[in-house]
Amino acid sequence: MVEHEEQLLWLADLRPFLASPILPPTHTLQTFGWKTAVAHFLTLYDSSFAPHPWYQPYTADEVEAKLVQPEDLLFFCGQGQPIGVSWLHLDGETGRIEPVCILPSVQGVGNGRLLLQASLHHLAARQATTARIGAWLTTTPALTLNTSLGIQPTQITTYFTKSLTNNN
Repeated sequence: MVEHEEQLLWLADLRPFLASPILPPTHTLQTFGWKTAVAHFLTLYDSSFAPHPWYQPYTADEVEAKLVQPEDLLFFCGQGQPIGVSWLHLDGETGRIEPVCILPSVQGVGNGRLLLQASLHHLAARQATTARIGAWLTTTPALTLNTSLGIQPTQITTYFTKSLTNNN
């Protein structure tokens, strides 16, 4: 049985994102120290994805183990409060952004676009020349946003589940 499918997207040239995106005066981009970054990430991730059937929660220990540096969690703040986060990964000249989270209450008004543009800018500023982004195949708004910024779908990965029973 298919459990879920993920779409891998690819941006071959980060040069158009060397300029910082223009943010509304009420919004900022921030990073935090380890403890605060992990706590904010977990809150935003859970708020953004827990309602969905494909939600796969993180624990604080998992985030801390996988996080290279707290600055890799880029927070998008409105009115001084984190409303979104993207997790930036850098492997040589290839950047990866996954996940990108925006609180449901502030989705659909351009916040995801600004956060994604800022994330691509941050990767370009860190010398990445290309970027990969993963998204669940069922998240049409995310896929539409990515392709509107020139990020192209490249492959789909299908994950299957199977019930295992003990026949001893």
